[in-house]
Amino acid sequence: NNTANSNYGFLWCGYGIWLGSSSNNTLTNNTANSNSGYEGCGIRLGSSSNNTLTNNTANSNYGYYNSYGIYLRYSNNDNTLLNNTANSNYAVYGGYGNGGCGIYLRYSNNDNTLLNNTASNNTRWDIYIIGSDSTFTNNTLNGTTISFTYDGDVSLKGVGSPAADPAGQQTIGKFINATNQSADAWLFLNFSYSDADVSGLDEPNLTVWKHNGTMWLKDGWNGARYLDTTGNIVGVNITSFSVFAPAAPELPDDITPPVITITTPAHYELYTVGMRLNFSATDSASGVDTIAGNLTNTSGVSQIVDTRFEPEVGVYTLVVTATDNAGNTNESDPVFFVVYDPAGGRATGKGWFYPDVESTHPGGKADFKFTTSYKKDVSTGKLDFKDKDADIKLKGKSIDWLVISSVSAQFQGTGTINGEGLYTFRVQAKDNGKPGAGNDHFDIMIWNGIDTMADPDYKVKNTIADGDIKVHAK
Repeated sequence: NNTANSNYGFLWCGYGIWLGSSSNNTLTNNTANSNSGYEGCGIRLGSSSNNTLTNNTANSNYGYYNSYGIYLRYSNNDNTLLNNTANSNYAVYGGYGNGGCGIYLRYSNNDNTLLNNTASNNTRWDIYIIGSDSTFTNNTLNGTTISFTYDGDVSLKGVGSPAADPAGQQTIGKFINATNQSADAWLFLNFSYSDADVSGLDEPNLTVWKHNGTMWLKDGWNGARYLDTTGNIVGVNITSFSVFAPAAPELPDDITPPVITITTPAHYELYTVGMRLNFSATDSASGVDTIAGNLTNTSGVSQIVDTRFEPEVGVYTLVVTATDNAGNTNESDPVFFVVYDPAGGRATGKGWFYPDVESTHPGGKADFKFTTSYKKDVSTGKLDFKDKDADIKLKGKSIDWLVISSVSAQFQGTGTINGEGLYTFRVQAKDNGKPGAGNDHFDIMIWNGIDTMADPDYKVKNTIADGDIKVHAK
């Protein structure tokens, strides 16, 4: 937590902090800015090892010929430099090829670890390495975070775009000028990026390009490439140096809606109370923005639900809607299903009514008689229904499912009409608590066959004129 600013060396060097032949020190949260002289330097190490430098600032140091933010000069080994900042260091007269460096390793600086440091806007190089072998991971140069391995002498600087993007490609705003300072040097340079950096781009085809001073080149200069779309890293082996930048093609306009998968419920299935909905959506182009289920009961009451929702006892239709980030929407086919409680109760009824005006055959007289319940978790019962004017005499042979609530019973089964065929019926019977006319209600729909998603072939309903419906809920 020390401050060593504005030290001035009139005839020689101005240093903020200098460790000479000093080891096993920890320097944390120090500030060494604006030091100047023939050579200006924020933090300098010479023949010093096993030191830890963390969260130090070495900015705006300047020299008439050379200047450095953090300078490792000769035989500094096994040091750790973590989260330090070395920005805007400059040399008044340009120096000897290295004046104005953020981080400078000069000769025999080996096995040092430089992690998460920032070196930006230095007049020559952000990182300069001569005759040294150390590890550089996730250091940020002018907003571009890089990791690299190397051999020989190299220098790197975060820069702006040197030219318009390559045809058919879009750069992601990260540019590094890498230069070899020895003849046979090489560099494996990895760029880190965020999901936002590649939004709208074809990330699997993200590639490091080279600008040779005249044009962008994708191939013909590079060695091995690297791409990790999970870890968000793209890299390349470099032996021909210049300015480098990751770029990818733009994704085509997404006109494909999400794909919806409904795992539970399955169509026409029966479920005991406590079941959970399970639905999802995928979209490989722009990604899924929203997904929701619309759950509607037989009374027409709907609610918006998420996956993992537990419906109460009832008869439902589920429709799932999903929208992607490009605004494309998909809607699933309706899924009809039943949630029942095997211990829910039983229902009985007998009476007659006049079919109302919404019925297939209004007027006339319809008679009914039914019993239904669960025995050992299996729905049982029978139904007799007659509409003389419609020439229908339905005899229910089986009850496929039964749903009991406090005042109503819904059940579905199959049977014959006038002793022939296979017909599916669905009944909703309401018990209003008192026997006789004007209280209880009977509603029946009949399909020829078993496709109950189609419109019914016959339906009648009304409050009963005489009789009684009893719902025995447990």
